[in-house]
Amino acid sequence: MNHPATCALWLSTLLLIGCGGRDGALTCSEPEVLEGRLTGNVVVGERCSNWLVRGSVTVPEGATLTLRPGVTLSFLDDTGLVVDGGAIHAVGTAEEPILLTGTTRAPGAWAGVHLARSNATRNRFEHVRIEWAGGSKFSTAGAAAALALSGSAENPSRIQITDSEFSHSAGYGISLDAWGELPGFSRNRLAENALGSAHVHPASVGGLTPGNAFGDGGTASAIHVQDGTLTGREATFHELGAPFVVGSIELRTGATLVLDPGVELRMRAGKQLRAVEGVIRAVGTAEKGISVRGEEATPGYWVGIVIHASEGENALAHVTISDAGGARDSWALAAATVALTDDSARLSLVDSTIRNGASFGLYLDGNAALTQFERNTFSQHALGAAYVQARGAHQLGGDNAYADNARAFVWVDGSDAVNADVTWASLDVPYFVASDLRVEGHLTVAPGASLHFDADAALIVPNTGRLTAVGTADAPITFARSPEVAAWKGLWLHASKHDNRLEHAVVSGAGAAASSWSSGNPAGLMVYQSKVNVAGARFADNTGYGVWVSTLSEASGCSAATFSGNTIAATGGAPCP
Repeated sequence: MNHPATCALWLSTLLLIGCGGRDGALTCSEPEVLEGRLTGNVVVGERCSNWLVRGSVTVPEGATLTLRPGVTLSFLDDTGLVVDGGAIHAVGTAEEPILLTGTTRAPGAWAGVHLARSNATRNRFEHVRIEWAGGSKFSTAGAAAALALSGSAENPSRIQITDSEFSHSAGYGISLDAWGELPGFSRNRLAENALGSAHVHPASVGGLTPGNAFGDGGTASAIHVQDGTLTGREATFHELGAPFVVGSIELRTGATLVLDPGVELRMRAGKQLRAVEGVIRAVGTAEKGISVRGEEATPGYWVGIVIHASEGENALAHVTISDAGGARDSWALAAATVALTDDSARLSLVDSTIRNGASFGLYLDGNAALTQFERNTFSQHALGAAYVQARGAHQLGGDNAYADNARAFVWVDGSDAVNADVTWASLDVPYFVASDLRVEGHLTVAPGASLHFDADAALIVPNTGRLTAVGTADAPITFARSPEVAAWKGLWLHASKHDNRLEHAVVSGAGAAASSWSSGNPAGLMVYQSKVNVAGARFADNTGYGVWVSTLSEASGCSAATFSGNTIAATGGAPCP
């Protein structure tokens, strides 16, 4: 076996490699030198295992760099390795791993390895360790990292990585832009990197798969996901044993965001998850829930989850969402942790906790659909559990909890009339009706339900509408003023000849204003050319009359109702037997 001290083979005016005359890779007395722009197929480590990179190395299209088992490449400060359209094949063994390190043993001593538009099938790292890199960001990379991949739709970068380690970077262990792909990624370790385990675009996050070690559980273990818009692509967040620190993700046509059970997202300040046309699916289990929270546990730290024009059914199950509601989406009337902002929005929301928000827990636009909605808890919101437009308020039942909020109600915006046959369930808080609410369809109010009204609000049932509010002795229905106002306008029936029923219901604190149809007479219940039965109802503490009835009306049941504290009289106008 020959042991020459050193020898050199010039591959170009900038490249020195080689050391000849023996079998196997041994440590030469002087390291071989690698630098410059490679050409052809360059194999490093056939004879000498120790190599010095004293100037940055580029592997262009048409060239391949192969690193043999046991090779060590030591990079001088501020140098790096760029695979620019070429290929890299570094396959070591457990006994003879490949090491890429810095001549200075300090984080950021050298730049790292960058695959740019490198889509070669031979790209592979196995039993490779890259350390002390991340000193600077390559121009087209997403972030400074030990290994960075960047590309384009036409020329993505891909590499298979197994049994490898990326550590002690001044940046991240790995950086993937929108077209950086890991077709195989297993049994790798990303640890002790200053900024986090990885920095990825949402489109590439699915390449980080279970079966790898991401940090040691500290803050540097986190996987950072940059802002990104997806069209026609899927972003899947796998449970990796480390949190994701996430920017804003917007889903456009054909895009899907998937959160696997056990995933934890920590949202950055002012960011949001927004499905403009795509779909969000975050379905955990009772044993493995999903957490989406602020990077800081501060109400309003991030915006929230916004669902607009759904292409399919969005689903949230066994998810805890917290610290949001920091800003109102441009399509919404109010800020909320979870906002459905269009009539076409669809969401299944079950077994989830929405908490610690700076505004409302839920925003529901017009005819937006809660296809499943049960066993959820809304708590610790500054403005209340929910803000809904009247057309959607019937969807709020389903054994959901709304009570533990700074304002104990769900806000109903009456600017959209109730125009269908719907039932408002009895909730553990009142409905707060903030403006005139028109019932142009058939509204049934369930026993035990409470409706509280703002000072400028009335419940108006016109000729097309019908009201059925039939409580029980043990579960009466309440129509009352909000505790924050002196009175509300009242319940007004206008030319409604349907069988309106107001039985075992309490109407109180009304009369703030008189209807133009009641000849200026305020009342708890104004009946104008309408039909109603009030047997078992109670009218109390109303300004004006308890019930006022116009001619051509069919009002009955007053003799079986109770009246107290009404400032003018129990009844007025036409008779109410």
